[in-house]
Amino acid sequence: MYKALFYCSVAILGLLAAPLLVSAQDQPSGVIGSFADDAREARITKLKETYRISLSEKETELVSSRCTEAQKSLQKISDRLNKTRSERDATYSSVVAALKQLKLRFDDAQIDASNLELLIVSYQQKHTNFQVNASDYDISLQDSVTIDCKSDPVGFRATLEGVRTARKDLVRISSDIVESTNSSLPTTFDSLKLRLLTNGEARGE
Repeated sequence: MYKALFYCSVAILGLLAAPLLVSAQDQPSGVIGSFADDAREARITKLKETYRISLSEKETELVSSRCTEAQKSLQKISDRLNKTRSERDATYSSVVAALKQLKLRFDDAQIDASNLELLIVSYQQKHTNFQVNASDYDISLQDSVTIDCKSDPVGFRATLEGVRTARKDLVRISSDIVESTNSSLPTTFDSLKLRLLTNGEARGE
């Protein structure tokens, strides 16, 4: 029983061994589908109010002449988002499911695993935050790609600021998950391993 629990813990740790931090070119995405035009316009208006971008005549001409190429690059990032987000969601969901199963096995063995329960709650919260931030990032990319950047260079620049902000939020939660993987998980498993060994010795196993 105790050896099985120990090996189960090791397997979960192995599942999380792969890096979870999302790179700038490999960001997750949700399925955006079709947002109402008025909703998109409202977001862009809000971005303009937030960042208050002012362009000179020369800057306006420069943005208008180059923004189409920039949108092509943004679209390439957007095109890769759905698969990456699905992979991350699957990984995080698998981790939470595995931790829950491990918790049940500790409960069956009548071993206190309250610290594992706290870790599960923490991962669920982080997973939710990841999903929200990934969706926000995806929406910001879609706004920057679909705006008529030639006729509204100020709006386009505002959407780029929105993309940068959303990306920072996504990288932050991804980094938070990496930190938990590298610190909280090993600490929790070390504590559980000690309890397994203590209980095993007490029962002569």
